[in-house]
Amino acid sequence: SHPNSPHVNVAAVQEQWERSIQLNTDFDDPMSLSDSRSFQEISVANQAKIDLKQKQVRLGSILTPTIDFSYFRSLNQEEQESAEQIYRFEVSQYEKKNRRCSRCHGVYLNDHFNSLRGKVCMSCTKVSKKFSLENSFHPVWYNDDGDVQWTVPEVLSCLRIGEQMLIQRYSPYAPLVHIKNGTFGCKVCRR
Repeated sequence: SHPNSPHVNVAAVQEQWERSIQLNTDFDDPMSLSDSRSFQEISVANQAKIDLKQKQVRLGSILTPTIDFSYFRSLNQEEQESAEQIYRFEVSQYEKKNRRCSRCHGVYLNDHFNSLRGKVCMSCTKVSKKFSLENSFHPVWYNDDGDVQWTVPEVLSCLRIGEQMLIQRYSPYAPLVHIKNGTFGCKVCRR
């Protein structure tokens, strides 16, 4: 029998599609298939992907946004496919997290780390001695007890921008790019 026959629950397929969007999992449309066996196989495969991602959500390794699909359901098929791309992009950006490297103290997106629980970025993993106190890579200072301090000293925290520029060690060149409506992006140049 054809998947569009009366025993096929179109609302269930729509719900599965929406859940795959919210969890940002791949979704193969079973309604495009001509036989009910293929329809069932694709539906089961889609549900397996959703269940796997749902398990990650329950374990707390990822977070998902709450999406109200009432507007999405009011659109026709073509508009829904366009809106799906926007929803998926928003969900993928929601999943991005930044983390701080325990060695170089740089802040990166989580895909710059070897694992979700890793505390050292990939740059520090490749070059283990690059970021250390001995090579003075970071501007640190020592208090009277000889302890390393990573914060700005109190006497320097009240300096104006011009005064800070006069005493800085180096000035990196980072051109700003106007993106849209007053939003700027930073382009890092490596020399």
